Amino acid sequence: QTSFGVNHELLPGTSVGISYYRTSFGNFTVADNQLITPANYDPFCVTAPLDSRLPGGGGYQVCGLYDINPSSFGRVNNLVDLAGDYSGDRSQVYNGVDFTFQSRFRQRGLLQGGFSIGRTVTTNCKVVDVPNGARAFSPGFPAQPADFCQLTPPWAADSSVKLATVYPLPYDIQVSATYQNLPGVPLLATGVFTSAQVSQSLGRNLATGPNGTVQVDLVKPFTMFDQRVNQVDFRLNKTFKFAGNKRLQGMFDVYNIMNANTVTGAVGTYGPAWLRAIQVMGGRLFKLGAQFDF
Repeated sequence: QTSFGVNHELLPGTSVGISYYRTSFGNFTVADNQLITPANYDPFCVTAPLDSRLPGGGGYQVCGLYDINPSSFGRVNNLVDLAGDYSGDRSQVYNGVDFTFQSRFRQRGLLQGGFSIGRTVTTNCKVVDVPNGARAFSPGFPAQPADFCQLTPPWAADSSVKLATVYPLPYDIQVSATYQNLPGVPLLATGVFTSAQVSQSLGRNLATGPNGTVQVDLVKPFTMFDQRVNQVDFRLNKTFKFAGNKRLQGMFDVYNIMNANTVTGAVGTYGPAWLRAIQVMGGRLFKLGAQFDF
């Protein structure tokens, strides 16, 4: 991990800063099936459905997929080893920059916020069992084409804007608010294909048999996103002072004051329910609280 930053006071009580962050992971491990080599896999393609919500309206070929030869199906003797002992690349690197500012006014007044931009580039193009860094289908993990082995999200995929302000009013009343603009949830499109649909390209049934199916990622991860999340929260508090340095603070909070309902989770399996929301932002919430200091 590497980071450095610079902070500079522009005016009395007002400063700006910029920071850079880099995190690089290493010492990855892989599970190498000692009874299987890339030669034990056969390539095939599938055709994405026609759908205006897919890239280019769908209908494109997804190739670079592999299915294990039936004669080798079920043969497993895994050895966990360091990824560096195999050909190809394996890395995970985050680079990000934060821009921040802070300004104080009227003794207790505060305005602060910033803009953050960054992304994590993941490369998993190791040639262990499946050729060319592709990922064969296994329960819980859809098959991925070989060119999906390197994921480079757009910078906007991990960018955010945050603002917060505190404004003092007479009679020990204080109002504050926060604003967040966060990345939208990544969208998946996992198609399910039968052995009959695959056999024309593969030249045989799937290794799991004529009734077998395979799940395939139709869209490269981190290339499709839902709407960004915008949330505004508000707080009003009043302080009551008593003898002996005792103090009672009453608070009234409103979360998600705009009652935004941005999707934060969607169905990723392609079909009639694809992209249907399964989770949205929490609705507007009112909260009363108090804090007594003595």
